Amino acid sequence: MSDEKPPQLVDYFVVAGLAEASRALEEEQQARPARPGEPITDVAVIIRSQGEEVPQGFTCIETSTSGHPVDLNAGLLNNPQMFLCYKRGRDKPPLIELGVHYEGKDRPKPGYQILDTTPYSRSANLASGSPGHQRTFLTFRRAAEPPGHHTLGVTDICLVMPSKGESTPHTFCRVDKNLNTSMWGPALYLCYKIAVAKDNTLVYEAGLLSRYPEQDSESFPLPESVPVFCLPMGATIESWPVGTKYPLPVFSTFVLTGASGDKVYGAAIQFHEAFPRERLSEAQALRLGLLSVVDRRPVPGRSLHTRKSICVLSHWPFFEVFRKFLMFIYRYSISGPHVLPLETHISHFMHNVPFPSPQRPRILVQVSDLGRVFEWPGGSAVSPSTSLSPQMSPYDSLLLCRPVSSPLPLSGASFLTLLQNLGPDNAVALLVAVLTEQKLLIHSLRPDVLTSVGEALVAVSDRRGHPGDTLGTPWGHWFLRSRERAYQRFYGQLLRTQLFTQFIEDCSFASDREPCLEFFDTCVDKVQVDLEKPEDTPLMELDDPRGGEHTVFITPPEQPAGPDGTEPPARYRYDGFPTLRPELLEPPRDPLVAQLCQARSSAPSSPAPRRTKQEMKVAQRVAQKSSAVPELWARCLLGHCYGLWFLYLPTLVRAAPAKLRALQLAYDVLRKMEQHKVVLPDEVCYRILMQLCGQYGEPVLSVRVLLEMKRAGIVPNTVTYGYYNKAVLESKWPAGTQGGRLRWAKLRNVVLGAAQFRQPLRQRERRSAAGDPRGAQAPPAPRPPLQRQTTWAGRSLRDPPPAPRLVKSGSLSFPGSARSEGGARAEPPLLPSSVSLGSELDLSDASGGSSGAPKSTEPSMDGTVGTEPPALEVLLSSCSRCPGCAGLVFDEELMAGWTSDDSNLNTSCPFCSRSFVPFLSIEIRDFRRPPSPPGAGPVPPSPQGPVLSDRRRCLELDETPELCNGCAETPPPGRWERVAFAYLSPLVLRKELESLVENEGGELLARPELVDSHPIIFWNLVWYFQRLALPSNLPLLLLGSQHAPRDPQPPEPSRVRVRLLWDVLSPDPESCPPLYVLWRLHSNIPPRLHPWGPAPAPFSLTFLEALLSHVGLNEVHKAIGLFLETLAAPGAPRTLHRSIYRELLFLTLAALGREHTDIAAFDRRYRSALGKLGGALGRDELRRRRAQPPSAKASDCRRSFGAPPEC
Repeated sequence: MSDEKPPQLVDYFVVAGLAEASRALEEEQQARPARPGEPITDVAVIIRSQGEEVPQGFTCIETSTSGHPVDLNAGLLNNPQMFLCYKRGRDKPPLIELGVHYEGKDRPKPGYQILDTTPYSRSANLASGSPGHQRTFLTFRRAAEPPGHHTLGVTDICLVMPSKGESTPHTFCRVDKNLNTSMWGPALYLCYKIAVAKDNTLVYEAGLLSRYPEQDSESFPLPESVPVFCLPMGATIESWPVGTKYPLPVFSTFVLTGASGDKVYGAAIQFHEAFPRERLSEAQALRLGLLSVVDRRPVPGRSLHTRKSICVLSHWPFFEVFRKFLMFIYRYSISGPHVLPLETHISHFMHNVPFPSPQRPRILVQVSDLGRVFEWPGGSAVSPSTSLSPQMSPYDSLLLCRPVSSPLPLSGASFLTLLQNLGPDNAVALLVAVLTEQKLLIHSLRPDVLTSVGEALVAVSDRRGHPGDTLGTPWGHWFLRSRERAYQRFYGQLLRTQLFTQFIEDCSFASDREPCLEFFDTCVDKVQVDLEKPEDTPLMELDDPRGGEHTVFITPPEQPAGPDGTEPPARYRYDGFPTLRPELLEPPRDPLVAQLCQARSSAPSSPAPRRTKQEMKVAQRVAQKSSAVPELWARCLLGHCYGLWFLYLPTLVRAAPAKLRALQLAYDVLRKMEQHKVVLPDEVCYRILMQLCGQYGEPVLSVRVLLEMKRAGIVPNTVTYGYYNKAVLESKWPAGTQGGRLRWAKLRNVVLGAAQFRQPLRQRERRSAAGDPRGAQAPPAPRPPLQRQTTWAGRSLRDPPPAPRLVKSGSLSFPGSARSEGGARAEPPLLPSSVSLGSELDLSDASGGSSGAPKSTEPSMDGTVGTEPPALEVLLSSCSRCPGCAGLVFDEELMAGWTSDDSNLNTSCPFCSRSFVPFLSIEIRDFRRPPSPPGAGPVPPSPQGPVLSDRRRCLELDETPELCNGCAETPPPGRWERVAFAYLSPLVLRKELESLVENEGGELLARPELVDSHPIIFWNLVWYFQRLALPSNLPLLLLGSQHAPRDPQPPEPSRVRVRLLWDVLSPDPESCPPLYVLWRLHSNIPPRLHPWGPAPAPFSLTFLEALLSHVGLNEVHKAIGLFLETLAAPGAPRTLHRSIYRELLFLTLAALGREHTDIAAFDRRYRSALGKLGGALGRDELRRRRAQPPSAKASDCRRSFGAPPEC
């Protein structure tokens, strides 16, 4: 497993404010602009032509910004002269917004007041002198009462005439409605400025007051500019009137970008606290209005305050969680007394709250159990839930969730905030400016909004590497000609930017921005579809991981126990936010807690095995559509199984001594998949092989893989095409031509062909030398019929068999053609064992199965031959018992019952339709002998004979009880154990394997820890790889696991043999043996499993032969009817765990042999027979008695996967 340090949630906690070394910003060489003294609290309209004067305390606007005279009603000469006036003050809440209302056209906005009369009670209609024109009035909105000291308000008003060359002044807002609605006169617009209107304030550069930890991290030292970002408007000393309410803490965010492009996110809150008057100088007191200018006497009724900030720095933009935590820390500092110091909660949050991981996506942090009421600075008792944060009460917890999975990179961007504040038109204008690499200046009085909007614009133009030069290409001039003429200027500017060049480079080669590029291609496809068929299709589909059930609860810090177990006294109370004391900070978290809560942050060796989020969604949709079509469902499952093997392919190639041979094997698997029309839901199989071709320098093979993709009708996306280009352009191509190798290959084929023609001549020469005058003209010996067919159709097993003979041929189709050692043909014996089910029956479906398990003499999964004695033997069976009806559900039926949900482990029973989780039953047999006693000789190797399905080795037939159909009984193991784990659908298993590789690295698939730490994934992979005859080294991992303790006696064989079973692994001693087991028992063949229950009297040998006779004569309906009658006879078993179909199929396979049984033809005959019986007995009755055949889904799954090789 990975030993990397888990990601830390919070890096630093910072307290910023007025430090000893802070310098006054007003004393800089470049003087700051004068702050407005008081906000505007009222506006009025006067009509001077009617004799109205400017009201007392108001200021009249008589000229525009450039000095031109303005009249609000200058459309005609005889119109009344109207002017705008405003008043400043602090006696009421300030105005925060102005507007223009067209009566009859606009609806009044909520919260706005219409200025409909002048101070002299005349109509304030700005179009009063123009009959027939719509009435126009000024509107305003006032701040809520009571106003705070830092409330935003309108601080200035002006009028502009665009026809005179005037524009909106900097930092002003313009009301986009013309005040002059008549057809005559210039257009006139109202502009106003919003700012924090305050006086009696000293502004200083913010400094660092306190930090934790005090030492810099090696990977991320604390930047010196952090205090400035915490207090962008500076650390202030402010003089307020007595009785002014404290403003609410202001939350702000910022982003620090390093030289390497790494981002650090800051979350801070700004608040005010009392400042001692003794620390002020006389000059400062004068500027703050605390001393009179004439006699320097103290001014009563004033209070003194300063602005501070607390901040957390993190590499993760969990702004909402950080806001709640900082609000809790601030409330803790203004309340009390407390038992625990403030430092304990800060260090506890930094050390003991882990980063959410895929295994634990939810972290629930209980901060504390504070009281309901806090004593607010200033003496008023307020409810913190309403005055501090309406979304957090003292008993609330912090819920830290794993970031929502998105194709866009994780950042502090909020495109919704950008659209809400700038509008669609301005957002599009900004996008064009970003794409053409224009310089932008963004201004806002709300720091959190500024961060969200700025990060959104940065996310649009984010590029990790900047190319050195931008070169024109011929295809770029062709791209311009393909665009519309109206947009060629824009595209011409875009092609010359570094942003576009980097985009083309990222699309052409593999890069770390693959998810973004794949998301871009997906959006383009959706937009093109929308143009043809307009639909409301979202471009982005988010996966919310917060719905997981795995939650880690983090409790608050424990309070120390007082003397005699009593509660300790509460002795921590703060007059202001304190300077952090190192002795009160907790040490780092305990290693056990870190191990419990840590997230595996190691990534796989390459990003190729990962599916993009869009590919996962497409695969889910394909699975949903395929689940309704039986044939497509089987191919879908098969495609995901091959996807599992290609996820394992990098591990297999890394361990292979011949890399090219392993890659060629993977290419052959791709071609095999195409031949069997496997449904691939994504491009991962091709992508992984292309990535490996580039890694091991095989560009020719990568070209062949691309051609296979095109032949399969798959268009590579940006990610796959990037790996292809990298493999082709960066790998070393073979030098010279392949002409010499091709000529040698042709010569070899000619020699081999000539040798094949000479072989009959040599046979004739040998016969002539043996004294046969006929030589090659002798007619071939007649081939006798197969003994297995005459057993159940004619001769009874009770007939005496002829004398046995030794046969040295591997041909089972025609035993009469076998050769003896002397070259003469020998007649095969007619033994009962030759017609029974052997110890390793090959049940692979020859009627069109896409792939079957390998024969016993072919190289096994670990590359060894089947005759070598194994160290371990593993038996696996997926046959599961339904907990509802106790019926046995076999592998193909389990596959048919799975759903398309890649998180659902359940299948459905074909008999009672109950959902349950199937299991893989595993039996591990250890054949390694215990240490021999001193003086004992070596243990002779146990005889290992061939099996029934062995065509290339000799078949030894003997009457000894140790042999079963020519195969010696397996020697008893030294030790054995049985385990069972959940049997997963390929869709579920692929999702789990991808998560495992992403979190713990692909190297884990080559280590024995996989067996013990992730047994469900391991055993399911072994099952599927063995089922499809796909090579892997997974079985060898058992030798280093807890299932096979190491033996101190070397040397010992290192081979692991895996056998797949169709039927149950361990029988129920109280249940009736199945018919094929009874056939073995009647044939004196020891069964594989012990012990079985007693055989019922009705299930005699005569009954079994009668069933086989009906099946052999294509009278399957009679066999079913006989079975149903026998079940109703006295002494028959009451419950039947296997269906009638399964009993007859297994009995036929046991008697006839797998090599001579067409399972697909048997299914057709069985369904036809069931149709004949349905009219007499009824389909419901047949289903109740479990006589129905497998569903179409189950049959297609067995045809696609092949049947397990043993019963």
